[in-house]
Amino acid sequence: MRRKVALFVLSGCSIELLERTSVSIAEMFKEEGASADWAWTVFPSTPYASSASLITGLYPQSHGCVVQKYFDSRRSVERLLTCNSLLRNSILRIVENAGGKTAIVEGPEGLLKGGTVNVRLFSPELGDFAYYSKVVIRRHDPDVLILKIPLIRETCYEHGPRSEHVREALKSVDDFLMEVFELLERKWRNCSKLYILISDHGVTVAELNEYERIAGLSSKDLNFHVVSQGRLLQIYLKDSRSKLRAVSALANLEGVDLVFEELELKSLKSFSPDIGDLVISLEEGFYALRDDVIKGCSGGFTDNEMKVPLMIYGDGVRQGSIIFAELVDVAATIAYYLTIRKAFDGRPIVEAFDGLSPEAYDKTAELTSLMRYTYRELRKTLKSVMELKRSFAEGALSQPEYYLKRRDLRLRLRALSYKLKELKSDILLSLSRYKGHTIY
Repeated sequence: MRRKVALFVLSGCSIELLERTSVSIAEMFKEEGASADWAWTVFPSTPYASSASLITGLYPQSHGCVVQKYFDSRRSVERLLTCNSLLRNSILRIVENAGGKTAIVEGPEGLLKGGTVNVRLFSPELGDFAYYSKVVIRRHDPDVLILKIPLIRETCYEHGPRSEHVREALKSVDDFLMEVFELLERKWRNCSKLYILISDHGVTVAELNEYERIAGLSSKDLNFHVVSQGRLLQIYLKDSRSKLRAVSALANLEGVDLVFEELELKSLKSFSPDIGDLVISLEEGFYALRDDVIKGCSGGFTDNEMKVPLMIYGDGVRQGSIIFAELVDVAATIAYYLTIRKAFDGRPIVEAFDGLSPEAYDKTAELTSLMRYTYRELRKTLKSVMELKRSFAEGALSQPEYYLKRRDLRLRLRALSYKLKELKSDILLSLSRYKGHTIY
């Protein structure tokens, strides 16, 4: 029987928003399928980095599309980063190389690469999106369909994620997805079907613009350039030797949640040479844009931005809970369901499917519980590193004391990051067979 996959991406929909609004399709998928309390998206939690990780199954550090803008210090100009290399790593290209047909319908950002059919709509409104989605299904009958719906994200940006406008937008999206689901059930009635519902990132409240305050710290003695992307700021130092002074100046600034350096970004697999010398994630309620005034924003490291819904529903899906999952697991899970062998940073969410032995399910539960604990410890350690930076900025630590304590915390970060990778490999090794095909 031919296998079909539909991926519904509610761009900008946080766990908090989904919990506050009754969403029929999410409730059906959760009750009758496999679901996580939340999945973790990648950092930076921007549409750019998360879209790239969603379709490649790779962390930002692997696919290279960490930030959309960067500062070319040699020419003193900001540039846009192009990521055409994503085409060859996209799950869509992988499916096409295996003989399948794929289709994407998305909004004006046009961040998803590839697709036998690729429809990019230059309005976030739902009317045209719904029309073209149904046209693509009826005319092209893809084997893998991705609908990346921008309405929730754009409404959050304009009105704030806790506004009634967002709840109404989510209900409209719910009605649309139920129509699409019913259409696919009829169109694919003789096929084995898999549905995945996820968000690329969440959106949090944006009330105070910190751009001028942070950019205003740049001076003759501490010269740097700021590239801002919502709640994410990239700091490019004119003199790299001033990094410690820059960290001290930024650490206790109002609205600053975390100041990342290279090794800390690497622990999240989010480093790129283009990202800058320091990266700032702002606290909830703050954002940093040179010109725009908005009420909701993304890009940071808060729970509301990093935690996203994940539900899996369809033929062969086992009802129950997914203990730990990440955004990068989606592409691997699609390939797994379609019995395509390919290496990803993410893992196939094998516990969501029928066919494994009770021992295999128990082992997966044990390992994913350890992954959840390890990831939580990684986030806590990053917070501890930031507290250390604040203590140094306040003069509570001497420079040698600061370096010594920072070294110990960084060693822990490195160990936790490696442990996550090791646990993921253990899952794949412990489940060597699934319905007759080898788990890569």
